[in-house]
Amino acid sequence: MLYYLLRPLVRITLRIFFSKIYLHHLDRIPLNRPVLIASNHPSAFLEACLLATHFPKSLHFLVRGDIFINRFVVALLEQLHLTPIYRFVDGFKNLRSNDATFNACYDRLSNKEIIVVYAEGNTTQEKRLRPIQKGLARIAFGAMDKYPDMDLCVVPLGVNYTHPNDFRSEVFVETGLPIELKEYYLRYKEDNNKAVQELTQAVEESMKPLVIHVEKNEDLELAEKLWRISKAQANPPYLPVVELAGERFAKDKMISERVNHLTEEEKSSLNQTLDPAAAKPVRHAESRSFAIPALLGKYINYPPFMIAMGIAASKVKRIEFYASVLIGLGMFLYLFYMLAVFILFRAIGWSGLLGLAILWVSGICYLYYLYLKDREVNLALRETYPELPV
Repeated sequence: MLYYLLRPLVRITLRIFFSKIYLHHLDRIPLNRPVLIASNHPSAFLEACLLATHFPKSLHFLVRGDIFINRFVVALLEQLHLTPIYRFVDGFKNLRSNDATFNACYDRLSNKEIIVVYAEGNTTQEKRLRPIQKGLARIAFGAMDKYPDMDLCVVPLGVNYTHPNDFRSEVFVETGLPIELKEYYLRYKEDNNKAVQELTQAVEESMKPLVIHVEKNEDLELAEKLWRISKAQANPPYLPVVELAGERFAKDKMISERVNHLTEEEKSSLNQTLDPAAAKPVRHAESRSFAIPALLGKYINYPPFMIAMGIAASKVKRIEFYASVLIGLGMFLYLFYMLAVFILFRAIGWSGLLGLAILWVSGICYLYYLYLKDREVNLALRETYPELPV
């Protein structure tokens, strides 16, 4: 029940936090058969939130077991369709609990439900695909052992953020073609280990085109410059926030591949030549006209998010969890903030709905102002770099 209650709130929150959400080929995920989604995992709970709020069918997620710390948390997370999966570092006693998790997965799949597995086995915030672990293949074959007639498939999926912790950044969700498991299961019955290895390799190969992959960390600076220029050339519109096209991702993926294949001399030369920050945007009349309402919108909507940022900065130890905590806290604090504004306006004899309208309209003005400023930078970059220099 909680899953369905929170989904619309989280969907709105994500569409405010991200300036663009690109969902490409989500229709490749079947709705009427059992599916294991093999996803990468760069940012804690954000992947789950994005998929759960923008996919028409309810999803179940396998997540790290160490967050299931007491009965209350277990009950809460189960309501959110989160199921624990334990690792060796969680201890042998907890590992034994995986049997219950696997059986629950098998039964859900037999009911034609969809389970999301983070196939890399852990979360790390980086722009690359890490080696795929064998757990997904073992779950798949375990389900087919229990239900041999199951029409199971694995759908590869890649989630790519421009800057996952930054307000008004972008995210690309790319979906691959389903991998049918019948042939792999026949081989599994002949040689378990070989079939697990083959399916794991097939999943990894199918995920590689869906994930932006920069081989070396030291090349990220150059790649970021090129991605910024590429975005300026595309100059995405303010609306819609959710787009189904894949051109932007394809361009960014192409840039990462070209950076990976440049020589060290070529990388050094490009890095010294390119300076997107030096582009001088010209302020247009439209952004000037929105400046005052945008400033009002920023500061009257800011208090709950200022508190959320303070808590996230002080409490979150791993960067992978920062955006998830920030967005979740910000969403709930803003709900209380709206209630406080409503009560305050009623207390002074005005309409509470007027207070909420001021919040929302001024907030939209601020978001649109940010878009106008970004568009001015895009125009300046397009004049400086009319063509992508790779």
